[in-house]
Amino acid sequence: MPIENFEKKTENITQEEINAVWVIKDFMKVHKIVDPIKAYQIVRGFNLNWRAYGLKKPLSEPRLRKMVNYLRTREDYPICSNSKGYFYSEDPEVLNSQQKSIRGRKNALQEVEDGFGRMIAKYTDNGVQLSFSEVTGF
Repeated sequence: MPIENFEKKTENITQEEINAVWVIKDFMKVHKIVDPIKAYQIVRGFNLNWRAYGLKKPLSEPRLRKMVNYLRTREDYPICSNSKGYFYSEDPEVLNSQQKSIRGRKNALQEVEDGFGRMIAKYTDNGVQLSFSEVTGF
C-alpha cells in the first residue's frame, strides 16, 4: 500500500523490481562496513543496464529503498546502512546495531504520530475544524 502523501514514489514493489533484486544483491555483496556504497551510486550503476534487468523505467532512489526493504524483509538478506551508505554484513554485532537503530527510528516516528494525534484533537472541536486564531487567540 502506498504511503499517504507519497503515492507516486511509494507504490508497492513491482514484480519487475522483485525479479531484479539479484542485481542489488550483487552490488551489495562486495561492499562491507569499511566500504559502503551510497544509494545514488547503486542507482547510477543499475541504470547503466536497467532495460536488461527487466525494468520498464530507470531505477530511482525511492524504488531502490523498496528493493532493499524487500531483500531485508522477504529474503532475510543482510543489507545494512549507516550515514556513509549501504553495505553487506553477516556480523551479529552489526546486525544488532542495525536493529537497535531501526527501533530508535520507529520510536521517534511513533512520537511524531502521537504529536499529530494531539494536533488533530487540538485543531478540531466535535469534528469541526478550528482555525489557528480560534485555537491560539491570535
